[in-house]
Amino acid sequence: MVPVKTITYSKSGGPLKVCFKFHGLIAAAYTYTLWAADQNTQLEKHTGNNMNTADDEYTLPAGNKGEIIDLLSTFRGLPVGDSTNYGIIIEVYQDGKLLDSDTESGDIGNESKISQLFVQLNEK
Repeated sequence: MVPVKTITYSKSGGPLKVCFKFHGLIAAAYTYTLWAADQNTQLEKHTGNNMNTADDEYTLPAGNKGEIIDLLSTFRGLPVGDSTNYGIIIEVYQDGKLLDSDTESGDIGNESKISQLFVQLNEK
């Protein structure tokens, strides 16, 4: 099993919000899936991209213990000058505060790549 980052939240706090951020000169499209704990059941599934002004954030439904956030991104570098670094980030918030994040970053040039990040949610 691949290690998955665990983000801990307060059971007594407000709903969780997940935000996806894309840094660098990249064109990215993504599929976000929220998986039920210990099941092959999709609780939510959304698609989006970083090429518009729409927010890439979602409020999670209640009952998040053990659920997994899955962010699958396909992207291509759009290098200008020497800038070819990228970053793809999952941030999890509760009550307006950042709980934690997970990031993939690297050098892309003008290539196309696929990234997949997983975060598991856990109560404190």
